[in-house]
Amino acid sequence: MHPGIKYRQGAGGWEPAIRETGVTVRAVVELYRLYRDVDHIHKMIPHITRKQIESALSYHQAHLAEIEYHIARNQESYQQRLYEKWELKTKNSSSPST
Repeated sequence: MHPGIKYRQGAGGWEPAIRETGVTVRAVVELYRLYRDVDHIHKMIPHITRKQIESALSYHQAHLAEIEYHIARNQESYQQRLYEKWELKTKNSSSPST
């Protein structure tokens, strides 16, 4: 059971987050993959406790496919925004001056 985790509405839809913090399980997992250190994550996001971080990581292990889906969707969304920004910049820089 993961009582400290609840679903919240975000830009990409509903996803699990640490209750009353706005921090998604996805974000905690991605930070853990980068740093492999709960204390480092706690220093980066001091308004959540080590216990909350560990609960988010435990939730990930119990709901692996769901969280991996959210991670992949977030990465795709980020890549799409980068592409759109690049496309707009390219379009604007290739327009002939009048």
